[in-house]
This record gives sequence, C-alpha cells and structure tokens, in this order.
Amino acid sequence: MLNPKLDTDRGGSVRPLYKRLLHASERFRTVELNGFHYDVEEACNINEREAIPRMAEFTEQEREITKHALLNPNSAPQLKAILYDQWGLKHNLRDSGKKKLATSTGKEVREEIEAGRFTCLPQHKDQIVQWAATHRQYKKIQDIRSRYLEGLIVRTLHDGKLYCVFNPYGTVSGRTSSNDPNFQNIIREGYEDIPGIRTLFLPSPGNTIISADFSQAELRTCAKLSGDKNLLAIYRDSSRSLHKERAAAFYGNDYTKEQYVLSKNINFGVTYGQGAAAFAQMYHMPQDEAQQYIDSWWHEFPDLLEWTKEEKSRAKAEGLVISPFGHKRRFHLICDENLSDIEREAVNFKPQNIAAWLTIESLCELVDAGIRIVATVHDSIVADVPSNEIIETSLLMKKIMQEQPIKELGWDDIPFLVDISVGKNWGELEEMKFEGS
Repeated sequence: MLNPKLDTDRGGSVRPLYKRLLHASERFRTVELNGFHYDVEEACNINEREAIPRMAEFTEQEREITKHALLNPNSAPQLKAILYDQWGLKHNLRDSGKKKLATSTGKEVREEIEAGRFTCLPQHKDQIVQWAATHRQYKKIQDIRSRYLEGLIVRTLHDGKLYCVFNPYGTVSGRTSSNDPNFQNIIREGYEDIPGIRTLFLPSPGNTIISADFSQAELRTCAKLSGDKNLLAIYRDSSRSLHKERAAAFYGNDYTKEQYVLSKNINFGVTYGQGAAAFAQMYHMPQDEAQQYIDSWWHEFPDLLEWTKEEKSRAKAEGLVISPFGHKRRFHLICDENLSDIEREAVNFKPQNIAAWLTIESLCELVDAGIRIVATVHDSIVADVPSNEIIETSLLMKKIMQEQPIKELGWDDIPFLVDISVGKNWGELEEMKFEGS
C-alpha cells in the first residue's frame, strides 16, 4: 500500500541549492534501484523483423546507386573512394581537430550534399544526392538498432530489468540526465522507422505503467515569468487551448490536423528564438510562411516578447542568469560570434530549469510516498504500480505535481495541469479522464 507520510521538513524554496541536489540524489538512487523491466525476447523479434531487413534493404539500394555489388555501407575507405575519387565530390568542410572532414563520409558531409552545398563530376550529381538520402536512412536504422535493441538487450540483467544512472545535476539547464543506458532518449511509439521501442518497457508482474506529464510546463512558466496578459488568459481558462487557438488564428478555423501539429511544434520553439530558416528546415514548410507565423506569435504575445528581450539584455550585461531554484547559468565569454546562441540559452534557461525542478521535486515526494518510480523524462514521471492501485496512485501523482508550483514558488495564480496516462507498457498508454477535468 502507499505510504501517505510525505517529507514535510524540506522548507520549500528557501532550501539552499546543495540541499536540493543532495535530497534529489538520494531519491534518484531509489529510482535507479527499482529498475525498469525490458522485454528482451520481443526486442530480438523487432530486431529480426524490422531492423535487420530494413538495413539489408538500404544496403542493396546503396549498391545499386553506386554500382558496386559488394559495397559495405559501413566501410569508410570504400565510400571515400567512391565519393571523392570516382565521383569527384568537393565541399567546403575543412578538417577540425581530430575530424578529417575534407574527405569524410560522415553526417556532416551528407548534410552538405542534401543541402546542395557541393560540386562533383556532372554525370554523378544525381547519384551523390541519392546516396546521401539513402545512407542517412541506413545510419538511422543502424543507430536505433544499436542503441535501443541490441544495445539494451545485452544490458538487461538476469532479473529482466535495465538499471540506469540518473543525474539531477548533469545539464547546464538543470534538467535531469541519465546514462548507462540513457532513458531520456528512448524513442516514442509510432516512430516512423522502427515503431514500438517503448512498448519493450514493461511493468512488474501484476502492475501497470502510469505516466504523469506536466502539460506545457515551459510555456506556462514563460507566461508567469513574462506576465503576458494574453498568454496568461489562455492558461487560466481551462476551456481554452493555446495550440488550437494559434492554429485557428494563423490557418483559419478549418485548419487541418497537419497544420495543428505544425502550429504546436512551432509554439514550443518560437519563444526560445528559433528562426524561420530553422522551422522551414525542420518542418519542411516555406520560410516565408514560418516567418509570418513567428510575426503573428509576437503580435499576439507582446509582453512575452519584451520579457525575452530583457532576458537577453541581462545575460549580455551580467553574463549570468539565475533561476528561482538557485541554479546559475554563466556565460563566461560573450562575443559577436556566439551572441545569438547565448541569447537563446538565456531565454531558455529559466523556463526549462523551473519545469525540470518542479518535476524533480514532485518525484522526490512521490518516492517518499512509496510510489515505485522507474523513470523520468524531462517534465514527465513514469511509475510501475500495482494494477489495483491505479486510481489511487494516479490521483496522488496528479495532486503532488499540480501543487508543486504553489509549494515551491508560491505560484497560485496559474494552473500547472498534469496529464495521466496508463497502459500495459511504456509505449501503449491511454490518457485517463478524471471527473471534473
């Protein structure tokens, strides 16, 4: 049964940062020791059913493109001979440190080719472009296979579990990192190349997976920090939806599902300074359309724009940004070459840090309450709980997480909503609806 006695001696936001970190580290040790069940047998099946045939398919395509029947796509010498000696490939990349980019066959060169920033013997131009696109797909499948299938199969212990290391102070923004293996990077169900990776993560026998996710925590934080009236109004009214309203405002009330998803993706990036060119490349949209969307966003949220300008100016003048939790982001060298990157990081820091630590503090309370936490990814917490305690545990997770902004920061004027999903594995989760939500 759950232990209702929570730690009430933590002192809220007055605790020094080092005490927060020590407290979080102790609770994360408990999470690490819980482990996460991994379905080795099904992972082998997915590897044989999906990964190996796809790699063989792309290997054959590369052989047809290059006209080399025995080509090994993993052989850098073979690819180098074809690209540079046979096809006369030239680009503007130069060797940097240990990277021999001038004659590389790696990712950087493929990106140059796909962007059209290269020359070659005229008769081989189409071949080079086709090769780059095909090899990118080959390397993507190979990476998924080595990271999430074969790589995790050999790491699974005799008890059928994976045990990773969580580090609550492993990133400059204050987000939790994990390694050996990295649970933060486990790709989602529905991934277009090899779906089903998260379905391999299972609950204990007789248990169910519960995932509790803060809803748009970073954007809600931006609304609070900036005091933007329009953005706050949306989040204070449970009947309104930022993403739906933005899609309707830009594309019209009859927006398509694809336009809604596009709008949602841009909403998360525009505040942090992603530009039209980046959106155009990421989402395959016209750059003019991306710029028009950015302009419409700032027109609707002018106070948010002013806040981003203030954060940029402060970082430039002081070389330092401090979050309410006490984390400091220092910028030791600021120059024309890195100013735009620093400005983006300065705006990003507080929202990401606050959302991360609201999640971490919630996790600590949940561990103290006796809930078996098995993972956390950014603003979500994953638990492995007895199936007869789903409702009880879900309500407690929701309550603790939604109260965290009030308890830690005194933010009682903007709700931080939490979505609860349950399922038989990490990849097949269905959202739970609660009365009154």
